[in-house]
Amino acid sequence: MIRNLLIFLILLSHQVSGQEEKVFIDSSGVIIVKHYKGKYLDLKNWSCIITSKEKSFESNKSLKNNQENLIFLYPYDFDTELDSIENYTVVIKKEDKIIFEEKVFFEFKPKGKYQLLSNHTISNKTQKKVRGEIIDSYYFETTTNKHEIIRSVSDEKRIYFYYLIDDKITNIHTDIFDYSSLSLLKNPILITDLNDDLIPEITLKYTTETKAKTVFFSKKKKFICRKEKEEITFSPSLNELENCFYKQYLINETNSISE
Repeated sequence: MIRNLLIFLILLSHQVSGQEEKVFIDSSGVIIVKHYKGKYLDLKNWSCIITSKEKSFESNKSLKNNQENLIFLYPYDFDTELDSIENYTVVIKKEDKIIFEEKVFFEFKPKGKYQLLSNHTISNKTQKKVRGEIIDSYYFETTTNKHEIIRSVSDEKRIYFYYLIDDKITNIHTDIFDYSSLSLLKNPILITDLNDDLIPEITLKYTTETKAKTVFFSKKKKFICRKEKEEITFSPSLNELENCFYKQYLINETNSISE
């Protein structure tokens, strides 16, 4: 992940002659400001203004001591929602000084690389490991492994999500769930490779009585994003620089969950 992030920073960096900062922009809507020599950024008030057609949105942030990077996520940090516009103008200000201005293209929906299939046979060995009654199961194959996603419910009104690689349980998520209406699982299972490292990522979306939730597996990594009464919360580790692309993706997917 770190290697891919470094490649991204090299390919998508922008620096205005004479200034100390570089601005990195990814087509997913991630905007990163860093000192070009790797030093701490100035303790100033920073702004990012994004304009599309006649609309303009602004996000303001103040830095903490010893902060090496500043991240803006569009649209999450701008109190707006995704729209069909793809061309934007991005302006970065330090105090009232413009340090960056450029037209950009955002594509918010990542393209899947793997074909998810259903109606496959679950081995007896795997069935013994799964708690409760199996609702459904899916699989896909990479060049080296077979991947399975199994969803089940138990008598304790819990739902389980199992992620297996070559018949071995790699990750599990469980939650209290009123499964009297299984239509709450109507949101699709998504398979991605956001950082092109050939490690598949599994996204599972569902709705409880009070919250919309997104669960994200990448081998043994697990992140969770929640939405309740228009407020988004997520796993604290998503605030780390190396996970900023996952954070952007999960917030957008959680906001898109069908009610």
